[in-house]
Amino acid sequence: MSGLLKVKRKKNGYRIYDADDINRLKIIRSLRCANYSLSAILRMLNALEYRINKNQKDILKALNTPEENEDIVSVCDRLVFSLEKAEENAREVINILNKIKQMTENGKS
Repeated sequence: MSGLLKVKRKKNGYRIYDADDINRLKIIRSLRCANYSLSAILRMLNALEYRINKNQKDILKALNTPEENEDIVSVCDRLVFSLEKAEENAREVINILNKIKQMTENGKS
C-alpha cells in the first residue's frame, strides 16, 4: 500500500521525517490499532487533504465508505465496522438478559 507517507530522502538515501510526518505516522498507528485497514486509512488521509475544515462525521464517513472502484479488501472495511456495531449491540442484549435472569432468580428465593 503506497501513499500513506511520502518519504523524503537525503542525498545519501537516508530518510528524513519532519514534525508533519511524525504526526501523520501517529494518526496511521492510532487507526491501525483501531483495526482500520491501510486502505481505509489512506482514504481518510486523502479526505483530510481535500477537506481540512470539515467535521468529524466527514472523517468517519471517509474511513468507512469505500469508493466504487476499490477492491474487495476495502469493501470489507464496511463489513468490519458493521460487525463491530452488531457485537456491541449483542453485548448490550446479553447484559439486559443477565439482569432479567438475576431479577427472576432473586424473585424465586
